[in-house]
Amino acid sequence: MGRDFSKESLGAYTGITEVYDPALNKWEKRASIVNAKFPEACVVINGKIYVISGSTTYAESVSFTSVYDEDSDSWTRKASMPVVQYGAAVVYDDKIYFMGGDGLLQIYDPLIDSWSEGARLPVEGVSHGAAFMTTGDVAPQRIYVVEDPLRIYDPEKNEWPLGPSKALNRGYMGVAVLDDKIYAIGGFTSVFLGFASHPQFAETIHATNEVYTPVGYGTVPPVVDVVSPLSQTYNASSVSLNFTVNKPAVWMGYSLDGQNNVTITGNTTLDGLPNGLHNVTVYARDERGNTGVSGSIVFSVEVPFPTVLVVASTASAALIGVGLLVYFKKRRR
Repeated sequence: MGRDFSKESLGAYTGITEVYDPALNKWEKRASIVNAKFPEACVVINGKIYVISGSTTYAESVSFTSVYDEDSDSWTRKASMPVVQYGAAVVYDDKIYFMGGDGLLQIYDPLIDSWSEGARLPVEGVSHGAAFMTTGDVAPQRIYVVEDPLRIYDPEKNEWPLGPSKALNRGYMGVAVLDDKIYAIGGFTSVFLGFASHPQFAETIHATNEVYTPVGYGTVPPVVDVVSPLSQTYNASSVSLNFTVNKPAVWMGYSLDGQNNVTITGNTTLDGLPNGLHNVTVYARDERGNTGVSGSIVFSVEVPFPTVLVVASTASAALIGVGLLVYFKKRRR
C-alpha cells in the first residue's frame, strides 16, 4: 500500500498490496486496497491487517478503516474513525489505540466494529509512527508517544502522565522497543532560513542514540494463572494442580490450605486430600526476585464411602457370629 512516485505531481497512490515471503525471498502482489490512500497507521490483530485513516492527495484527508484477510485475499471496509486525524496507532488488548495530532485518543474495537474515545493527550502533536508499546514482561505495559515531552498512557487507568524530553529534540528518528526499553536513534534537526521560490532549511543529521528506561522497570512480577483445580467438587482424593506462568521462573511453589509452601518444578498432583473444603495458591519468582501470586482457588473433595465393602464386612461379621453360636452350642452338649 503506497505511493507511485512517477505520479508525484498528481499525488497519486497505488493501493497495491505486496507480501514478502522470507522462505522464498520474494515479493508477491495481493488484492489492492479499495480507493487507494496513504495510510496513517497499519496494525495487525489476530492475523488481519488494519489500515486506519489516510489521505487521497496532499490537500485531502479522509477517515476510513479497512481490514485485509490473507486467507480470502480481500479487503473489507469497517467503521470509520469519527474524527479524521494525522497520528499513530498501537494495539492493546486486541483493540486499536489511535493517537492524533490534535490530542484525541480514539479506540477501535474489532469485535463490535465501533470507535470510542479515551483520555485526551496532555500535549498535542503526534508524528506518523511515533507510538510504541512495552510488553509488560519487564516494564509495566504502557503506550508511549515518543515526542517531546514523552507521553505515557496507562490503558487500565485511562491516564496520560508525562515523561522526560529527549536530550536532543529531533525528528525522523528510528525508534525501537527492546527488552521493554525504548531506543530513539538518529534523526535530524532543521532551521528555517527563509522563503525564496520555496522554503529554505538548514538540516543537521544526527547519529544520536538515546534509551529510555520506563518507570517500574524490572519490578513486574510473573502472572500466574491456575488451570486446575477449578472451584468445584471432586470425587477423588487426588486432584491435578495445573497452572501457567507468563515468563521464565527460577522458583515455583504452592500452598495448600494455608500451610507452608511446597516447592515444585511444574504441574503436579495434590494427593491424599481428605473430604471437605480446600484452597490452593501458586507462586512463581522471576530472575529479578519478583514474585507473582495466583488467585486462591477454593474447591472441595467428597469421596463416597465404600458401601460395597461395608456390606461385605457386615456379611462377614454375621457369618462369624453364626459360627461362634454353633460352636458354643456344641460345647454345651
